Amino acid sequence: MKRYLLLLFFSTAILEGYAYDFSAVCSTGQTLYYSIISDSTVGVTYPCYRHSYSDSYYYGYSMPGGNLVIPDSVLHDSVYYKVRQIGDYAFYHCSSIHNLTIPDNVNTIG
Repeated sequence: MKRYLLLLFFSTAILEGYAYDFSAVCSTGQTLYYSIISDSTVGVTYPCYRHSYSDSYYYGYSMPGGNLVIPDSVLHDSVYYKVRQIGDYAFYHCSSIHNLTIPDNVNTIG
């Protein structure tokens, strides 16, 4: 029984980890979360795995809202990444977004 409880604890801890590789503040002041797709491209994603006690991938993180402009590219660790996609659930429950501007180089929206 103790082994099963330990396994359950560790599997829950893993599922509630980060779902992104890095974050950056965009020009409109919101923090966006990115997953690296390749050496030069990223996708916008949500910050954490969905918690069992919350219906939000943003639980404990600030949700973007208002007028949101997704950048064409983003700098991380001295590398510029082109933003190529918006991932599944990237803005799940972000109901306070009024306007969303997406750059032309985004070719996939989840």
